[in-house]
Amino acid sequence: MKKRNVFVLGALLGAAAVALLTPKSGKEMQKELLQKVDDVQTKIKDLEVEDVKEAFVAKLDEIKEVVNNFDWESSKADLEVKVNDVKAKLNEMVQRLDEAKETLKDQAELVQDDLEENFTIVIDAVKDNAKDLVDGVKTVVSSVSDDAKVVASSVAEEVKNVATDVVDIATKTEENQGE
Repeated sequence: MKKRNVFVLGALLGAAAVALLTPKSGKEMQKELLQKVDDVQTKIKDLEVEDVKEAFVAKLDEIKEVVNNFDWESSKADLEVKVNDVKAKLNEMVQRLDEAKETLKDQAELVQDDLEENFTIVIDAVKDNAKDLVDGVKTVVSSVSDDAKVVASSVAEEVKNVATDVVDIATKTEENQGE
């Protein structure tokens, strides 16, 4: 094959690849492919090598038949089914996330209620213990006060006795000195 023929064949295949890989609607792509196939057939007829022409024309006819027989609606329907499946799965995930959010919210409320109840119990216990402590201090102070009164009374009695003894001694000493 001549270099020119190989170059033309490569260019034609490159154009076909670009046409197939370019994102377009089904009808647009079908029209463009059919136009490209017609263009390629025209260019192939101008080639000098008859065998290459025939093989290439046969391949282009096959491509043309595939494009004409391609069920664009079926492909579109398949794509819609897949998109709907993805949407359904996303909706299911959103629902699960909402349920998880509600569960966490409920659990947080339960924990908050438990904490409030436990703090109330602790505060009540502290209050009760404080009352008991105050009562105990009052009892001790009262007991100490009573003991202090008894001791003070005993000390006063003792001081009185000592004072009486001192007076008696002083009186006897005075009497003895007067004699």
